[in-house]
Amino acid sequence: MSKNVKVLVYCAACIALACVTSMLKVFEFPTGGAITLCSMLFAALPGYFFGWKVGIASGLAYGVLQFVMGPYVLTPIQVLLDYPLAFGAAGLSGFFANQKNGLIKGYLSSPAGSSLAPTPGRAGTVLPTALSTMPSTSARRPFSPSSSSASPL
Repeated sequence: MSKNVKVLVYCAACIALACVTSMLKVFEFPTGGAITLCSMLFAALPGYFFGWKVGIASGLAYGVLQFVMGPYVLTPIQVLLDYPLAFGAAGLSGFFANQKNGLIKGYLSSPAGSSLAPTPGRAGTVLPTALSTMPSTSARRPFSPSSSSASPL
């Protein structure tokens, strides 16, 4: 078996494991997105073992597959930044392959790389969405402890 076939099979196995572990959600955000059980570790392994080019290509394929499995679409730019480019950042682990603790550095570089371009999609909207659903100050009546009624409203 040639080396290219072995790389392809290993990348496909890593993408499959990443997809399966992405379904094991530890916490799901109300505005979209989730904390999963080590799915990005499997997405970062091809880059670590075969270099950054193979890692980014594998991450791009994983991002497209994540989009097909459960799309969250606001705008076309958001789709591009949230799926192929964000998951393609898992391939950055290839830059740390020859360093001490390179896999740990590479695994930690993938969320850092994917957050370089925050989008209005899943990751960056938890706090702004929570704040935008709060009533405005003009709609709330201030509570005064010196008021004579027992109820503040």
